[in-house]
This record gives sequence, C-alpha cells and structure tokens, in this order.
Amino acid sequence: MKRTSISLPLSLFALGAAVTACGGGSFSSQTADITGDFSVSLTTGSNACEFTGWTVGSVAMNVPVAIAQQGTSATATVTGLAAMLLLDAVLGTHEFQGTVSGDSFALTAFGSTSLKDGDCAFTIKATMTGSISGDAIQGQITYTETTNGNPACGYHATCSSVQSFAGVRAPSDDAG
Repeated sequence: MKRTSISLPLSLFALGAAVTACGGGSFSSQTADITGDFSVSLTTGSNACEFTGWTVGSVAMNVPVAIAQQGTSATATVTGLAAMLLLDAVLGTHEFQGTVSGDSFALTAFGSTSLKDGDCAFTIKATMTGSISGDAIQGQITYTETTNGNPACGYHATCSSVQSFAGVRAPSDDAG
C-alpha cells in the first residue's frame, strides 16, 4: 500500500513538546505548578508512522508554549506562529489538554483533520508526557494515528512516532 505523503515539519511537533511538563519531587503529594511561558527544544526520534519530512535526530529550538493550569487540569497552547499554523493544519488544533499529578503530567491533542491513505482514513493524536523540576521541563511527545478500522490501514493502526523535549520558563516570582 502506498502511503499518502503527509509532510510534518519538525516545528509543528515542537509546539506539542512544550505542552507536556511535570514538576516537583517524585515523592511529592502536592500538585506541581506548571503554569508559565516556556521556550522548548525538540529532538526528533523514531518515525514508525512514516511522516514525510521527519528527520531522526533533527532539533527545533525556542518553540514558545504557554501553559495554563487550574488545580490538576492544564492546557498548553503553542504560541509560535509557524508551529501553531502547522499544528492547526495537521492536527486541527494547537492546544493540548490534560492533567497534572504530583510532579508529572500528560496532555493530549486529539486531531480532527481527516487524512487518507487509499481506503484508510485517519487522524493524528499527539500525547505529551513529562516532568518539571524548578523551571525546567523534559519529556516525550508520542504521535499515533486513529484509523477508521479499515483493513487497508495496516501500520497506521499501530504506528507511533516520537520526539523528546526539554524547555525552560522564566523564573516565577514566589516572593511572599
């Protein structure tokens, strides 16, 4: 089966990277505060989904991501124009939503953009997981494809492509 060419530039995935963060010590019972404006770098890893334009080992730097948090719920918004436009085109959104637990969190962007490869129809889902220590975040973004269940989907139903990320936010004012 010939795969439909889907060109996903690194900067598109960079936005998702900044969204995932965790904070605090691994034995903390408190929910970390991951709120802030982050500058994130992404390193592209394995590409089992065969995204066109995905170069293993390539790096995108200084991708701006804004994270808002209320209790254990968090929303990350990619604010860099290039990454935002690419995410909107490929996923249908540039926002990731999820939860914070202790010093870790997981945020997901459920794609709504319909893509096709022959009789296989699918969308892309991006899931970010990570941790925070002080003002630094690190983690991984995993991209998977949600198919229509057609037997022609083959590897689309089980593939995943991965990026690692690391970033920092401006130090918070905790005076008081």
